[in-house]
Amino acid sequence: MYNTLRHELDDIKNHYQLYPNRNASKNCVGILPADPLHMALFITEMTSEASSKGTTYVSLEAISYTITWVHNMCSLISPTNSAVVKVAFQGAKRWLARPIAPKKTLPIELIQKVATAYSGKSLLSCLRFL
Repeated sequence: MYNTLRHELDDIKNHYQLYPNRNASKNCVGILPADPLHMALFITEMTSEASSKGTTYVSLEAISYTITWVHNMCSLISPTNSAVVKVAFQGAKRWLARPIAPKKTLPIELIQKVATAYSGKSLLSCLRFL
């Protein structure tokens, strides 16, 4: 199992090495370990993108777990444990929270029909739902 995980991590590393020009403008930004400040900025960007697309906080939570997993597999300290990153995730959770939509009330006619249907029943098991 260890060899399989090591192979997967090598594949990830090779994937990033295949695209050296992708991060050419960001020479000071290393791939691993991720800097907590860069992680917080990434969360901020993903929050605004999720807000515009109408997605929920769950997608950001999945990203957090993925980043933590990769860092743990490489025996590195995860940036998601940083206070700055935790505050960024809390802000994202509040920003992407959906307002609670109240349920629609039942029409009075329907309630009256149910009440008249069970009005002749004297069993407690039938009346307890009214």
